[in-house]
Amino acid sequence: MSTEDEIIQYILAKTIKARGKKFRCTVDLGCGQGKWWLKYYTNYIIGVDHRWKDLQLAKIVGYNEVHCIDMREFKIPDKCDSVLMIQSIEHIPKEDGLKMIRSFGNRFILITTPAEFFPVAYNGHVSLWTVDDFKKLGFKTATFMKGIIFRHKKIVAWRGERV
Repeated sequence: MSTEDEIIQYILAKTIKARGKKFRCTVDLGCGQGKWWLKYYTNYIIGVDHRWKDLQLAKIVGYNEVHCIDMREFKIPDKCDSVLMIQSIEHIPKEDGLKMIRSFGNRFILITTPAEFFPVAYNGHVSLWTVDDFKKLGFKTATFMKGIIFRHKKIVAWRGERV
């Protein structure tokens, strides 16, 4: 498990402790192959990604539903009370990301993203987000370093129920 997973789980655990119960339904936008540990924090998981092969693995690790669609086109069901965007918001234009965040309403939102662009554009990143971007949107933020050989700074941002 990576440091990033541990930080995400810490924030989710603190939020659940404060609210006294798991999330009813979580949408994981840009879920890739899924996160096996997510089932400990939510009762129902919807995965959204544009890669069908990855979504099949997400089903295996416990996702209840998967949707092969561009995350910008997915409508969050009313029953969902939390949204995750783990290393996915940087793959869409910033204007689209801002529009998505605003559409999430009062749900709990947790986002992670690189805090810097890499010199090699192999990763498909098209937008750079800063701590200030998230703070302007009402998020709490933290930064951490990831990687052993190629160390780079990451941002984790969350908003919603008090942590």
